[in-house]
Amino acid sequence: MRNSTRSKTVLTEIGPVEIEVPWDREGSFEPLIVPKRKRRLDGVDQIALSLNARG
Repeated sequence: MRNSTRSKTVLTEIGPVEIEVPWDREGSFEPLIVPKRKRRLDGVDQIALSLNARG
């Protein structure tokens, strides 16, 4: 089976940001940082710091 990505625009404190979201046929992928069907993202600074701390 072939998996791919799709683009999604989310609104943040710094303005609109376009991201690539993984997509799979089985629907088993569950995004953690930007949940499904969510268009507004608050706390981008905190997310970036947590990802940087993880390595």
